[in-house]
Amino acid sequence: MTIDVNSFPLRYTTRSLGQIATGEITEAISAIADDDINYGRGVVKGSSDNNVKNITNAQAVLDFDADFVTGNTIDLKVNGVSIAQVPFNTDQATTKADLVTAIDNLVNVTATNTASITITIVIDDGLSNADITDVIVAGGASQAGFTITVATIDTLASVVADRKSQPDTIGGSDKYFAGDQVKILTKGTLVVETIAPVAKGDDVYINTAVTSDDAQGKFTNVSTGNLLLKTAVFNETITVATSIAPALVEIKINKP
Repeated sequence: MTIDVNSFPLRYTTRSLGQIATGEITEAISAIADDDINYGRGVVKGSSDNNVKNITNAQAVLDFDADFVTGNTIDLKVNGVSIAQVPFNTDQATTKADLVTAIDNLVNVTATNTASITITIVIDDGLSNADITDVIVAGGASQAGFTITVATIDTLASVVADRKSQPDTIGGSDKYFAGDQVKILTKGTLVVETIAPVAKGDDVYINTAVTSDDAQGKFTNVSTGNLLLKTAVFNETITVATSIAPALVEIKINKP
């Protein structure tokens, strides 16, 4: 049987997530995983220059819309852990300082008084998202409302190429575990998942949002709130993709 070597890969193989997509020269580095990492995802710098980890939204900005008043009490949880209730104390500045202290007293949490009605909360363990819940301002003649904005403060590394070994469906291990060596692509064309329609040539962003459909670390052309994968572009056009039903797409990474 005669095989056209140029058409064989397109006709007889199916591309898969994390696969090196072309026969061009690629460059990669080896890094150590700080936590369990799925292949084909964007990763960020970890506990040292030679470590990588999953993206986290470790910073939350808690912004109240009014001052606290006499008789108020303030409660909230950070990653499921309650602060000691904070009662109004003398004036806005003192009460706000007491609230910052109560949050800061939680393990692996740093709270900063960043404005008269704003607190910035950072999770210090490097591996956890900031989840601020059950914020309740009660008592007094009025109760301040609030908004919570989460964001990443991570520094982008690149993209994990290839699964660790054989697929888990046949007894292998798809993901890398904490302490494993991870292959990080720094130049080349790689198959990843996009959670949005993209056009060939669009800039590549790594999704930072925590979602129920596990889209954190996947890819998009939407810049807002996401991490730019510098020197990378989408290598093809995809017309249908969502976070619930992501589509395989090639991205091309060029070293600066």
